[in-house]
Amino acid sequence: MNFPLVVLTWEDIIHDAGWAEDIPRCPVFSSVGWLISGDENPVRIANTIAEDGTPAGILAVPIGAAIRVISAGSYEHPKHTENNI
Repeated sequence: MNFPLVVLTWEDIIHDAGWAEDIPRCPVFSSVGWLISGDENPVRIANTIAEDGTPAGILAVPIGAAIRVISAGSYEHPKHTENNI
């Protein structure tokens, strides 16, 4: 199975329980992985593709927190052979 390789930029949440004058800013992150679902909630990318093509190590980001998804290429899992390293 083919999955597009992407960079997902997303905004996290932060909580400050104190009486701070400065309002904390939400941190923004970029994660790289194979896009499993990008047009539904949540946006999901995998950091690993198993030998049988099954995605694993899933990062699920609520669609409202996803800032952008940029294509970084594509990947097709090779068939297992004796010489695959």
